[in-house]
Amino acid sequence: MRMPVVRSPFVLLAFASASLLFLPDRASAVARSCGGDAVANTANVLCAPPSGPCTATAVTMSANIELPLGVCELDLGGRSLRIERTLQMPGESFFWLRNASSITIAPTGKLKARADYLRPSNE
Repeated sequence: MRMPVVRSPFVLLAFASASLLFLPDRASAVARSCGGDAVANTANVLCAPPSGPCTATAVTMSANIELPLGVCELDLGGRSLRIERTLQMPGESFFWLRNASSITIAPTGKLKARADYLRPSNE
């Protein structure tokens, strides 16, 4: 005698949920720090791999980035900025962008400055 086939949405949901356990974790953020030179900060924070690319006309932030507590000033030199991932910093920090021709936050991009986020993961 054959066993009946169960075609329940709950079985499908349980299978789909179990398969999520085998997906790779999201990439963690890259810890970056800022110095006193705003142009160098742009190169070191936004353009250094795995983020970028940066060209003569555009800067693309394509990796998740964590900034430490403090001040971070960036000078884009008239280039456009496209934020495609998450830029996170403690809520007590300051983040300044100068000389950007335009700023675009993509649907996947986020700027996070939370008061309960006090330390980057590398500290």
